[in-house]
Amino acid sequence: MESSNKKQKMSEIEKDAPPGSHAAPPRALVVGDGAFAMAMATAMARRGSSVRILCHTTKVRDEINAGENKTYLPGYEVNSNIKAYTSIDEACAPDIQLVLLVIPTQFLRKFLVANLASIPVGCPIVVCAKGIEIGTGETPYEMMIGELPGKYHTHFAVLAGPSFAKEIMDGQPTNVVVASMSSDVANTVAQFVSDGLSLRAYVSDDVHG
Repeated sequence: MESSNKKQKMSEIEKDAPPGSHAAPPRALVVGDGAFAMAMATAMARRGSSVRILCHTTKVRDEINAGENKTYLPGYEVNSNIKAYTSIDEACAPDIQLVLLVIPTQFLRKFLVANLASIPVGCPIVVCAKGIEIGTGETPYEMMIGELPGKYHTHFAVLAGPSFAKEIMDGQPTNVVVASMSSDVANTVAQFVSDGLSLRAYVSDDVHG
């Protein structure tokens, strides 16, 4: 019965979020420079978003800005709407409408603590990581709740597969699920990342699922 109720909630929310029928976010920040980070950045860049990627190293930053992430996603040309940075303050200027945290779970807390003063306020903050933190057993969503002040909490969301970076890059049909305690946030994020063609985002309120 519980599973049926969740499916019903997902279906009901989804009706309000037709994919690809609205503008992409003018400016989005993707924290992470791996294959899935590049894929999500590319999905939004293809729709016209100015996407800033926050890289962990200058090496990968320079590769992306030269046109190919040879370290993590070789063989794919970087979309011209993507630019890479190693400074979060530079990456967020002048303003950001969406933040995707595509960071391995074990490094998420460290990033949140180190960059608390620079994380944008008032836009969706979407964690795209799986599993639990070794030592605490906390999920990425629980880490965000614990480390970021209350002014962020109503803007949190979780994005999960099943999806693979190369499927998205190649334009193959693939799905993701966006979960949030706020249906408005879930719908906004789903609309931002869905292209109406190959990448489809469904929405849910199950942030722990």
